[in-house]
Amino acid sequence: MRIVFQEYKGRATAAFTCPRCRRKNRKRTFTVHHTVNPFNKNEDGTVKNDLEVRQGAIAEAQLRRDQFMTEPLCAACEEPLTYKERQELGERRRGGIHEVVRHNQ
Repeated sequence: MRIVFQEYKGRATAAFTCPRCRRKNRKRTFTVHHTVNPFNKNEDGTVKNDLEVRQGAIAEAQLRRDQFMTEPLCAACEEPLTYKERQELGERRRGGIHEVVRHNQ
């Protein structure tokens, strides 16, 4: 038996000028998918309703956008980076924003 849960998308976009190559009008879209299911619960143990799941997906997409905007690069500049450089870039992006969100929750 297969169960299909209702899925909600959270989407946030970022428009920027690449600081490395100076290309203008770069755009990145961040999409997050969350489902309404019995395992998706609030901190008190109650199951999240549709609105809470939708808001959570939007909040996560906005968080990813904000993390990206701490050090934005266009795809053409980000692709030639080595694996290690990409890992370091991701750590720098997640650094400050991640801690601020934890304290606000």
